[in-house]
Amino acid sequence: MCCPIFFHKIAIAAVAVSFSVCVANAEVPPGLWKSALDASGMVVHTRTKSCGAALCGRVERVKDRRGYDTPSRSVGQVM
Repeated sequence: MCCPIFFHKIAIAAVAVSFSVCVANAEVPPGLWKSALDASGMVVHTRTKSCGAALCGRVERVKDRRGYDTPSRSVGQVM
């Protein structure tokens, strides 16, 4: 008898992969985007623009949960 947890994990992985493919094919308008608050209380602001047929983004700033700019090595990185 096979473990049902194994199939549950495969199903979750399949849904995650199909979701990421759908998001990659969706058109995202260029502009400044803000991430959700992460576990450490940081929010990343990313500027996106068209790069030919692709979408490029660069991290502009990182803010803490109070909204203050926070030094980070992520600032300036291309996504």
